Amino acid sequence: MDKSFIPIRLREARNMCGYSLDQFVKTANLRVTRQSIYNYERGVMQPKPDMVKAF
Repeated sequence: MDKSFIPIRLREARNMCGYSLDQFVKTANLRVTRQSIYNYERGVMQPKPDMVKAF
């Protein structure tokens, strides 16, 4: 999978729902921090495959 795909799609999905990073983390009820989501969106980190399925 193209590494630039995840940051773009994650940010688009969050923005389409109208969520801030904090709102997304609370609403999604994932075992991931705000900082991790931020880094996923920036492309600094890549989520593990099981986390991608949870999104």
